[in-house]
Amino acid sequence: MRKCLIASSNVNKAREVQEILKDFNFEVLTTHDVEEELEVIEDADSFTGNALLKAKAYHERYPEYYILADDSGLMIEALDGRPGIYSARYGGDLSYPEKFKLIWSELAETGVDPNEWRAKFVCAIAWCEPGVSLSGEVDARVFQGEMHGIILDEARGENGFGYDPIFYLPEFGKTNAEISAEEKNKISHRGRALSELQKYLKN
Repeated sequence: MRKCLIASSNVNKAREVQEILKDFNFEVLTTHDVEEELEVIEDADSFTGNALLKAKAYHERYPEYYILADDSGLMIEALDGRPGIYSARYGGDLSYPEKFKLIWSELAETGVDPNEWRAKFVCAIAWCEPGVSLSGEVDARVFQGEMHGIILDEARGENGFGYDPIFYLPEFGKTNAEISAEEKNKISHRGRALSELQKYLKN
């Protein structure tokens, strides 16, 4: 069985990836399963750039594995795309309920109608295969996905993680934290990026 190392210790993410890759004979590993978790400085100015930084660093350290690295985040239209690439560390060392409060207060200051708090989740996945290309460079492919919704002025739901409880999906009448994992995998930004990876693997 082929081994795919996700450049993350996030078990929720690993579960999502395992579900998508199950038909392709991959065993999915996280950084908990290898001897060294790398400290990669994510200083690129885009989700794609940060995903590539992580993928290439892990590929160089573990060239025997398929490497999957992603960078994702929430972009809110009324906040000019914030929190964006800073989603995980937005507002400093805050819990997610505290991040929600910060975002709500920033949105309130914009004067934009709460029904118009449009947002999207964006995911960029970088994929490296074992070995190196003929040029000696790391050969990485990038797959992207987006999920569109509205920021809710209250947190709802117990499923999911991160900003899911305040990300409302009008077509479902629910937040990202209220839909099932199966539903989410089909429509989420990561699900869509992984679907692009799936198409690539089928070919």
